[in-house]
Amino acid sequence: MNTVAKCPCPSGKPYQDCCQPGHQGAPAINAEALMRSRYSAFNTGNVEYLIDTLLPEKRQQDDKLQIQSTIDNTQWLGLKIISGSNRQENKVEFIAFFQEEQSDIGQLHER
Repeated sequence: MNTVAKCPCPSGKPYQDCCQPGHQGAPAINAEALMRSRYSAFNTGNVEYLIDTLLPEKRQQDDKLQIQSTIDNTQWLGLKIISGSNRQENKVEFIAFFQEEQSDIGQLHER
């Protein structure tokens, strides 16, 4: 990915100043930054980062295949932050909009 292009997360910042440091191993400063970096990882096909940022108790043997299938068959259309996190609370609520092959637009809403 072009590092000076806008980040997919959509912070409006260049990728190199936004999610790329996390993708290269820098820790996320809060839950919102982590969620944005995971959204960007789906957009950029960064399977290893997505696995590395799963909670250990949520990891499964076939994660790599499932994540790669999601990347191959899903177009991520946008991200809306409902409520951001601060360092004390460390929570975020968001909606990620997507479309899988031959299907309607869906949304993933999590807190």
